[in-house]
Amino acid sequence: PLDESALRSVAHRLSDVLRQPLCVAGEQVAATFHVGAVLWDGRSEPAELAEHARAAACWARQRGPCAVQLYATELKTRTLE
Repeated sequence: PLDESALRSVAHRLSDVLRQPLCVAGEQVAATFHVGAVLWDGRSEPAELAEHARAAACWARQRGPCAVQLYATELKTRTLE
């Protein structure tokens, strides 16, 4: 099972891959993205997990391009304000 450290590592590896420019029709294309991640506690419903991931992605977006943010309870509180 993943713990927070492992999830952070996976999210950052994903970020490293997504940062690489792509060649599309002979042109180099770079994308910006935001990674929001959440650990499943074994009890949460899928809709709740999706809500938490969206909150984390929202905070990642506010941090700037290509940011990674893990969900924490305080993020949900801040997102609702």
